[in-house]
Amino acid sequence: MEEIDLKEMLSYFWNKKLLIIILMVVGLVGGILYSTNFQKPLYKSYTTILLTKEADKTTIDSTTLALNKNLVDTYREIIKSRNVLGKVKINLDLDYTVDELMKNVTVESVNDTEIIKIIVIDPDKKTSMRVANEIADVFKTEVVKLYSIQNIGIIDEAELAEKPYNISLLKTGAITTGTGLLLGLGIVFVIFYFDTSIKSAEEVERKLGLPVIGTIPMKGGKRKWKTN
Repeated sequence: MEEIDLKEMLSYFWNKKLLIIILMVVGLVGGILYSTNFQKPLYKSYTTILLTKEADKTTIDSTTLALNKNLVDTYREIIKSRNVLGKVKINLDLDYTVDELMKNVTVESVNDTEIIKIIVIDPDKKTSMRVANEIADVFKTEVVKLYSIQNIGIIDEAELAEKPYNISLLKTGAITTGTGLLLGLGIVFVIFYFDTSIKSAEEVERKLGLPVIGTIPMKGGKRKWKTN
């Protein structure tokens, strides 16, 4: 394998900088056009609920706290159950299936606490908010039916999202510009690696082991080297 001269390679990259810049600009413009014209905006809303004391208790004791911690994972599964989401679909008259709704819902426990966050993603910002709030309401009702306890409190109701969560011109532009840069560097490296032409007098001396005694200008600004 032929040894690569780092200085020569960097010089070659510098001479091809226009190609690299063009690919970076193409990546930037392409990313912005995709985000503004083709990427489907999605909106995210969330509500948070807290496992608290039962309605007939005045304080929260250690037994209640332990029970709530054990119930967090169970409640997360109940929230995403067909029972709960099916009622949400009917209540809001949603135009997609329960399975499709299930894909748009994420349920998380917050930092090993008794707080549960219900996140809903939807192409319509109002639907995202309404679904998140309705899930919390339906879930509270279902918990009473299943466990005969009322230990759910809503901390934050879902609010209307101001902008799509999945579209960021800055982020997309940075990614596509970086992709253009890497593509440009890769193309230039391949061209350099397979370019067998002599590029400098030093390269003649290195490859042939002969000193260069003079250069002859060629048409188009290129030169050829004469060895003794």
